[in-house]
Amino acid sequence: MNKMKKATKIVVTLVLVAAVLLAVVSFLWEEREPELKVAVLHFGPIGDYGWTYEAHLGAQAMAEALPYVELSERAEACGPDAPQIMREYAEAGYKVIFCHGWGFGEDIEEIAPDYPDVVFMWGSGIEKKAPNAGIYFARMYEGRFLAGMVAGAMTRTNKIGYAAAIPTSEVVRGIDAFAKGVASVNPDAKVYVEWIGEWYNPPKEKEVTLSLIDKGCDVITHHSDSYAPAETAEEKGVYFISYHSDMRRFAPHVFLTGVVWNWTPIMTDIVKAVHEGTWNEYPGQDWWYGLAEGGVKLAPFSDLVPDDVREKVEEKKQALIEGEFEVFPGMTDEELREIYYFEPNVVGELPEKEAEETIMPKGEERENELKVAVLYCGSISDHGWCREGHLGAKRMAGTLSYVGLSERENACGPDAPQIMRQYADTGYKVIFCHGPEFGEYIEEVAPDYPDVIFMWGDGVEKKAPNAGIYFARMYEGRFLAGMVAGAMTKTDKIGYPAAMPTPEVVRGIDAFAKGVASVNPDAKVYVEWIGEWCNPSKEKETALSLIDRGCDVITHHTDSSAPGEAAEEKGVYFISYHSDMRRFAPHVFLTGVVWNWTPIMTDIVKAVHEGTWNEYPGQDWWYGLAEGGVKLAPFSDLVPDDVREKVEEKKQALIAREFEVFPGMTDDELREIYYFEPNVVGELPSPSSRSSSPISPTLSL
Repeated sequence: MNKMKKATKIVVTLVLVAAVLLAVVSFLWEEREPELKVAVLHFGPIGDYGWTYEAHLGAQAMAEALPYVELSERAEACGPDAPQIMREYAEAGYKVIFCHGWGFGEDIEEIAPDYPDVVFMWGSGIEKKAPNAGIYFARMYEGRFLAGMVAGAMTRTNKIGYAAAIPTSEVVRGIDAFAKGVASVNPDAKVYVEWIGEWYNPPKEKEVTLSLIDKGCDVITHHSDSYAPAETAEEKGVYFISYHSDMRRFAPHVFLTGVVWNWTPIMTDIVKAVHEGTWNEYPGQDWWYGLAEGGVKLAPFSDLVPDDVREKVEEKKQALIEGEFEVFPGMTDEELREIYYFEPNVVGELPEKEAEETIMPKGEERENELKVAVLYCGSISDHGWCREGHLGAKRMAGTLSYVGLSERENACGPDAPQIMRQYADTGYKVIFCHGPEFGEYIEEVAPDYPDVIFMWGDGVEKKAPNAGIYFARMYEGRFLAGMVAGAMTKTDKIGYPAAMPTPEVVRGIDAFAKGVASVNPDAKVYVEWIGEWCNPSKEKETALSLIDRGCDVITHHTDSSAPGEAAEEKGVYFISYHSDMRRFAPHVFLTGVVWNWTPIMTDIVKAVHEGTWNEYPGQDWWYGLAEGGVKLAPFSDLVPDDVREKVEEKKQALIAREFEVFPGMTDDELREIYYFEPNVVGELPSPSSRSSSPISPTLSL
């Protein structure tokens, strides 16, 4: 009887528990917010650390704040393909599409009427393009005024340089606001303006900045999308005020402050309005946020800015927030958007105003142009593989005047064949597929376009008669870096966070280990696998694990700067890979093994242009130190002279072909290396378990 009662109680309890769980699940299901798909189409690369980068941060923060949002982003979506990209998003159920850049205006006007249930938002726009289209921006001129106050107070030559992208009303308004801020504290100072001619062109931005410094400017600011002006100011020792984002990491010794976009409140409020059905109620569907609304920020002052200057700026900032002061008193928003004059203290040429929507340097075609595309497997903000590819592509295009260049980040994955076909169908004759994951896509697409050259970066074989491969012999640089590590370690333990166990990565580990052994036979190279090419948090975790094991020198084969930051944090030496990452580890950096894609890409494109591409042996460009495809980053002061001399001697022997890292091996054998040198400590998975799956893109539809 007692057993029956117990059994009954158990059954009743289970039924009650099941009922409660069912009620909770039903409640959660009913209360769950409906999904709202939001897309952000960017004008440029996310790695610009400027306009696009800050919009990316704003979009990510907006999506995190609104749990019902499903976010997708597409970098470099402006240009001839923009209408098609916008249609793809609209037809895939996206209800809010932010078109983040001036050049999208005509595209919105064309596309928006066909999708009346989709809201199109034009970043930097000046007018509604359709009933279902709005505009959004930030009153950066308020921050510009404050930055001008800082510049006016800090200059000693009374010459302040302003590297400006393109003469639009937006840019001119910022120049004037900055100049008014300068004049408010220093009526003797002048603002010298020089035009770059593009929103994003790091080499040209640097050139213009140097020109301004040569004129005697001892404070530099800019309206351009990269951090090149910051690096130039740092190099020349003149003060720097950034625009778009806080760029102090690129000018740590000369940075004063910066005028920073904060897209989070703007994007969040717009998406909330769509979700709540109040978007049409917002005045003019025109979100133009200033300091008061949080759309503009002033980067924290560096220690170089005196207290009295900070106090004056803070006082004026509060007056702007409270509406007690206006930069352009009495002007309406329409008048502000049409500003096109220079303040009296501005020195420079102001071209005759054009119809601004035609000012679109990207995508313009020139006579006899050879259209070249570069598709990246990841983001060019990785400070690694993709970023160096991007720099090489830009320099190649700058060298070859007949090249029209287009770049696409995160172009690998299921959409890759479609992206490749889009470029081929729109007249691109050379398509660089910059990543090992593109191989199967080239094999699929290339035969359909026999007049287009497809180049596989990190490829190991031709995939079609019109497909080639290109790479750099980084193992040569790895050997030299290993010599440095072997000479500098005190614990005889060197850490090597490695992305994926592929022959390329293993070849680099072995070359590095051989370099270590050549100068220090007692040292060991400790390898730990990350499992991804670019995962900053995992890269840092792995670097810290190696440091905890006693490694006092860290190098890596990963795509971000996280291992360098971990080394800096723990005070152990760091040798970078992919690029010169000393800015991320300024106190522990030794040297770095750096890709130089410029000569490789340049020679390939020249060969196509001159009709000699088929004559190059195997259409296989594998450049080493001798051809300039590999560079060793300049040594830091931490590396002793005797170490430098030994490394330089071995470098010259490699260039002269008097020494080989892997003696007697053919290129085919080099590409299949899959063993560990005796001084390597770590697990090497069997070849069958190597991951060949492409990394899923995060910024594509």
